[in-house]
Amino acid sequence: MAREHEKIDNVRDEAVYTLTTKKYLLVDMLYIEGRKEGRIIDDNKVKKLNEKLIRQITNTLPAIVKDDNSLLKAPLSKDGNNYEIKVIAKRGDVDFVYGGHNTKAKLIELIQSSTDFLVIHSTFIGKWCIVNDDGYTHLFLEIKEALKRGVQVYILWGKSNAEETDENFEKSDSEDKAVEKKLRDFNESCHQEGMLNVVNYNDFRRTDSHAKFVITNHVDKGLCTMVSSCNFLYAKFERFEASVVVCNDQFTKYFLEIAANICCGKSTFDSKVRKEFRGLSSNIADTPNDVDIPNNEKLELRLVLKHQHHSYIDLAAQAKNKIYIISDFINTSPIRPIFDALKKSEAKKYYYYSKKSSYIDHSEIVEMHDDLKSADSLSQLGAHHSNSHAKVLAWDNNDLLITSLNWLSASAPNNLVEIYHEIGVYVQGWDVAKDFIKVFRSLD
Repeated sequence: MAREHEKIDNVRDEAVYTLTTKKYLLVDMLYIEGRKEGRIIDDNKVKKLNEKLIRQITNTLPAIVKDDNSLLKAPLSKDGNNYEIKVIAKRGDVDFVYGGHNTKAKLIELIQSSTDFLVIHSTFIGKWCIVNDDGYTHLFLEIKEALKRGVQVYILWGKSNAEETDENFEKSDSEDKAVEKKLRDFNESCHQEGMLNVVNYNDFRRTDSHAKFVITNHVDKGLCTMVSSCNFLYAKFERFEASVVVCNDQFTKYFLEIAANICCGKSTFDSKVRKEFRGLSSNIADTPNDVDIPNNEKLELRLVLKHQHHSYIDLAAQAKNKIYIISDFINTSPIRPIFDALKKSEAKKYYYYSKKSSYIDHSEIVEMHDDLKSADSLSQLGAHHSNSHAKVLAWDNNDLLITSLNWLSASAPNNLVEIYHEIGVYVQGWDVAKDFIKVFRSLD
């Protein structure tokens, strides 16, 4: 790497072998369990290297991968189908939250009950969630109270920065800067009240993730994580949302690692926040996963990353009675990975969406509806008249997946760089799907 007073004009192979002093090139690497090589996250510095050196870098695995064939030191297990990270929890340690007002109430409760740390990740952030005509909103007033208690509060922003070539760049950029100003003003108001503890915004770096989650240490329930369809810092909590709150040390330990992995987005530079999240995670003791819980009180939870979502469509295809897929948007994306994958299932399929994507017009939806009906008489596709923002896959009585992925409009390819772009939680347990379906049908 060039020192501060140096500039790289060119790189020649022979120069590598004539250096008399060591120099170092730092690159961000992504390692996936079971893979024999790593992936270099896009970096302009790397493009100046020759192919031989790039191969040498990608084929050099760190010791943790060589020795354990795993990047996860925590004893989180995977089943024979190699689906997801799995934990077993008591029903009393898992809370299902349905509806916009209930989501807001749960978010406020988590903020009010937070100790030590509080992490809020929202894809979008709106000024109206920060201030209103009366001053700061209830949400930010509660955040201020948490700061006064000594809680370290982190707010992560998921939305990707607009490209300068985007026709809406100026509008998007000005809106984002207005939000940043409101957030900075909030910290300044804390300083004016004599508070030294303020919100850490991670330098407003974007995580480039569509996931929505809250992580905290609850004063009564201990370490817990909320995974949701709701944009906590953008929503007005008027739409139907679906969330799951998991009070489990091991689950939260792993989620802190995810927060650390995504907090710098596509940037190759590390951050203080990433180190702090990893420090919080490493301080959580590993806990056994083989908890002896009665079957009617046992819930199996699996963390579902972006590329793993369609594996659950294959699981749902084994349903005996009914399959529900709830999405905010719809376009032509689900035809092959969902409609075609489920058409041979003997269960009744209910596909619901709230609005069409900008990439599809009404005639295409009508055509897709007709094609689906002719290929699968057990399917029903239609717009749900309730104002729903939930993203859910549920089948029969005991299988439920709550996620950030819009099932009927988003694709979920096996892209190593975007594995945390969408995050969901699959729950298997007595009547968990039945209870959700009952609530959702009551919206009619």
